[in-house]
Amino acid sequence: MSQLDRNDIAALNSTVDVVLNTRDDGQTARWTRPAAGNHAEVNATLTPEGTTIKQQRTCRFIAVTVHAGVQTVKLRPQYCRTATTSWELQGAQ
Repeated sequence: MSQLDRNDIAALNSTVDVVLNTRDDGQTARWTRPAAGNHAEVNATLTPEGTTIKQQRTCRFIAVTVHAGVQTVKLRPQYCRTATTSWELQGAQ
């Protein structure tokens, strides 16, 4: 989305980390960048789902819907980690 700058993406990624670490499947979190100047408000909902544990790796999908003005983008990235590693992006559906 062209409405998101580098700082917005960093803030959204921080929210992804919080969601992965603190929310159960189905618990939605919200992120918002208020409207400012010539930028419309951007908001997103993030809902973890489909958590699996296989071979000592935990993997989770996050359903992300981002609204910016009249644009809406839906993503479903998957992240995985072990007990000693950070969440790593695996891909998206």
